Amino acid sequence: LRAEAFRMLARLLGRLAAERPLLAVVEDIHWADAESIDLLRHLFAGGEPRGLCFFATVRPPPGSEPAAARGAVPEAKVLSLSGLDDREARDLVVALEREGSADGAVNVELLLRESQGHPMFLTELVRHTRRGAHPTGRAPDLDDALLARVRELEGGARAALEVVCAAGVAVPESVVARALSRSRSETGRLLSLLKVERLVRASVPHGPRRLEPYHDRVREAVYKSLEPEARRRVHGALAPALEKLDAPAEVLLVHYDRAGLPREATRHARKAAASAATALAFARAAALYRYTLEQGDLAPFERQEALAALAEAYQNEGRPLTAARTYEEAAAVVGTSAAQATELRRRAAEQYLMGGYLAEGLAAARDVVRAVGALWPEGFVLTVLGILLARFSLALRPLALRSAGRPPSLEERTRMDAFWSVGAGLTLMHTLKGTYFSAWGPHACLPSGDAFRSARALAAASFLPIAEARRGSALRLIEGAERAAEADGGDLARFYAGVARAAYVFMVENDWRAFATAAEELTRLWTATGRRAGWETDSVEQFTGWARSSLGQLRELSARVDAGVAEARAMGNRFREVALRTCFAVRHLCRDTPDEGERDVREALALLGGTSRGFTNAHYWALKSLVQLALYRGDVDAWDGELREQWRRFDRSLCRRIALVHMESLLLRGQLAVARATRAAFDGTLGHAYLAEAERYARRLRRSPLPAAPVLADELVACV
Repeated sequence: LRAEAFRMLARLLGRLAAERPLLAVVEDIHWADAESIDLLRHLFAGGEPRGLCFFATVRPPPGSEPAAARGAVPEAKVLSLSGLDDREARDLVVALEREGSADGAVNVELLLRESQGHPMFLTELVRHTRRGAHPTGRAPDLDDALLARVRELEGGARAALEVVCAAGVAVPESVVARALSRSRSETGRLLSLLKVERLVRASVPHGPRRLEPYHDRVREAVYKSLEPEARRRVHGALAPALEKLDAPAEVLLVHYDRAGLPREATRHARKAAASAATALAFARAAALYRYTLEQGDLAPFERQEALAALAEAYQNEGRPLTAARTYEEAAAVVGTSAAQATELRRRAAEQYLMGGYLAEGLAAARDVVRAVGALWPEGFVLTVLGILLARFSLALRPLALRSAGRPPSLEERTRMDAFWSVGAGLTLMHTLKGTYFSAWGPHACLPSGDAFRSARALAAASFLPIAEARRGSALRLIEGAERAAEADGGDLARFYAGVARAAYVFMVENDWRAFATAAEELTRLWTATGRRAGWETDSVEQFTGWARSSLGQLRELSARVDAGVAEARAMGNRFREVALRTCFAVRHLCRDTPDEGERDVREALALLGGTSRGFTNAHYWALKSLVQLALYRGDVDAWDGELREQWRRFDRSLCRRIALVHMESLLLRGQLAVARATRAAFDGTLGHAYLAEAERYARRLRRSPLPAAPVLADELVACV
């Protein structure tokens, strides 16, 4: 979702730049947080939009490159603004002598080294040296020079400067007055004095004055000079003054923390974390919740709430493993009720499973399923019988919501959500078990009258008939999900119903363009719910990738998959990483690196280890990619034994029942047969048997109920 938001901003800037030349200026980019740097990286991933000039200023550490800008935009042009050279520095010293700011000889080399050629700093050092406040022959110190001038100020002016420097942000004059306990007129006089001395400046030239240090070096020198007790006193005066002005919670947190008031700091940390989460800044929200927990002075219920909120921030940030472990930690807090603990463990199981951590997820899911009083089917036969029974029962029951007369309890909500968590979470690596829980989801939700959960459950259950191209059954469930979503009225319910409808368009109608349009609306709905990343967006991303591949949009597909894989690795999202790497080996063919593609697919599949059960979706995606790589390289015989064994496993799996996958597999096997026939012809053999095999696959394709099948059959016949 974040990447989509970044792309939308890039398109907006591109459109503005197409109308007229656009200059975007960002000052002090060295203060940018990680999410802002990611924005720049995405913004210029495809090159700078025509007509746009992006200009940033950065103050790197001495002797280093501007890493923030360089890391975000590797091809950026860096214009180094050096200080004055020796000649220019001497000219400035002469000018200062004429103005009476200096008298006698000064060591320009020493001054230039310390000031780095900055005119303001050089002026300070000259004045400092001329006062005789610095020993001759030793390199002067800029902090000493600044502080010497500060010490000459009257007491009130010094106190005002300390407040401005400790504030960390530009502050209104009224805040300085409150912090000093002085009148506005007296404070104005003191600040005017500081402005004349070029120690503070007004950050806004018009309107109410907001004051900040004249330069960051002034802020650093003054703040470092304060004793710990003096710092606590200044922050203690600033915090309530800023709070009366309704300053942001994160600003108040800093001042209360540095004033040594942890309870007040924690209170504002919670508010700041909630605000960050609302603004989709989930990484910042997580950092603030961690701060709250590190204070240690929390009641058990406060700690449990903070841990749950931290886990949710990790979840929305797209860090499933970290989120799962944090949910488990929240569930283990002393005093947590049994119902709360079960709900938190359910969320942990969901994150383990949806993040691709099957061993941990299965263990947690079994416990949760049993805790909510549901059946965990053991063995193949019981699971299949359970799916058939759920499907038959659902076909007979009406899909209308029942009125329960009261909202469902926490225990009831957890039970309904458990079917969704386990069903969706097991899709990648334990398809049969995931289908079982998705099939039983509507039976758990419909009697409750909960419109949202019923919409989500019906949408999930519709994927089985969609996969089998059973149009009537699929449309009945999709329409039931849409009615429940309308009854709920929320964007999230509409999102889940929309996913089912879009899946039908993709898998049954094979309308790739219509799906791409639907995917944009799904992204809008998801964004409207205040969420950023999740299993749901990963799934939409995957389907969108298939649509782009079918539409021939390979360049954009490759760029998005590369960025998605990098982000998934950084976030520890194994589900997304495995799915993207096994599904889209075509990006390696675009770069003519099939050997790298083979390694990538095999390494991705190895991430599953021995945790996956049977031949799953991920195994099919890997098989498809390996076939594409073999066809591209023309060495189908090299992998002949492995491919034939994988096709035998495929034929015994549930994947074969997915109509779209079955159609695709017939095309791939037909293409392999044609490739073998071609090799046989090159070797002096006619290869008629292989061509006959390809024709049989083409005939089977024509019997498929999917609209795309006849086109693929014609393609295969043309190959023959």
